[in-house]
Amino acid sequence: MRLLNTIAGDIIGSKYEFNNIHTKDFELFQDDMYYTDDTVLTIATVDALIEINKRYTEESYDFIEDIEEKLINIFKEKYYTYGNKYNDSKLLYGSNFLKWLSNTYEKAYPYNSFGNGSAMRVSPIAWYSKSIKEVRILAKCSASVTHNHPYGIKGAVDIAESIFKLLNYYESKDKIIKESRYVVPSEISNALFDETCEGTIPYAYKCFIDSNSTEDAIRNAVSCGVDSDTLGIITASLAEAYYPEDEEISKKVLGYLEKEFILKLSDFNNVLLTRWKYVMWNY
Repeated sequence: MRLLNTIAGDIIGSKYEFNNIHTKDFELFQDDMYYTDDTVLTIATVDALIEINKRYTEESYDFIEDIEEKLINIFKEKYYTYGNKYNDSKLLYGSNFLKWLSNTYEKAYPYNSFGNGSAMRVSPIAWYSKSIKEVRILAKCSASVTHNHPYGIKGAVDIAESIFKLLNYYESKDKIIKESRYVVPSEISNALFDETCEGTIPYAYKCFIDSNSTEDAIRNAVSCGVDSDTLGIITASLAEAYYPEDEEISKKVLGYLEKEFILKLSDFNNVLLTRWKYVMWNY
């Protein structure tokens, strides 16, 4: 099932966000790991895309008046609904997002964030989209609900584009990095705890390009000793698009998820099968 390997990055990283480690040698799945806000909002993106698929086609974006506003409203409704339904302190929502959730729906305005939250929830868009143009429109709209700062939008669009290219163009890691809007660091050991797109995404790329599997990519992310769940899910989203699915990881992830999440992922996979009827991904 698509996106389970991505969500693994969040679950595995959850244990270490405030208990950082600097080693790749740890038990991959543990009883005190759990999904965080990263998974909740990724599922919310999934649900938004299911709704968008019912209403619009890629071709319709060009002639529907105020299409970006309409798309933003769909993403907003899903992020607001899921965020308030799944709102436990252990989910680790950022303080600004919590304030956004506490507003009435009508007053839940974007707050000019450039945090890494726009990039951690964007991966389903790359799987859903049929073109780079569609990726850019949907990624921008998903970010603009809350992360409407140029750097917040940049992070979402850049990660979604890279995943799309890995899935559909079979591009090499080197080319993905060359076409990215970020400068990739030379060492993951230089990472600092930084919850911005500018501080997180370069290290996600580094953890990905230095890996040999999705599991290895996630271990790289955790070993950075920083914002482990979010760095984990962004790194894993790149890895899932590049490596064959790790079915053992997928099976383990299912045990941590709400039934609603699993059903939405199943519905989304059915949407993908319909949209990509004649396309085979690299796994």
